[in-house]
Amino acid sequence: MTAEALPNSADAEHLTDALRRSGVLGCGRVCNVNVEHSYPTVVSHVLRLRLTYEPDESAAPRSVIFKTGLPGRTSDLHTAGRQEVAFYGQVAPLMSARLVPRCFDAA
Repeated sequence: MTAEALPNSADAEHLTDALRRSGVLGCGRVCNVNVEHSYPTVVSHVLRLRLTYEPDESAAPRSVIFKTGLPGRTSDLHTAGRQEVAFYGQVAPLMSARLVPRCFDAA
């Protein structure tokens, strides 16, 4: 695991809120977020986050993929990001969970 700083929207409070809204987190809360893996792509930065809950939530995901745009990206890339958010918000929920990863939040 790395000691990389988390984006604000990947902190324990934000993740707790997103997981509760998506229905996978009950009364517990995310109490610790660790960056397990991190890599930049041409248009984004992808992090695999390891989550710990208090109290333990057996049904909640132990890790999530967090993807964010790169600072200073061009407007063409911003449009692609909006299309990806639309896909995960509108199309992906209609597809088999085995084909497309579950999206807990997108903005």
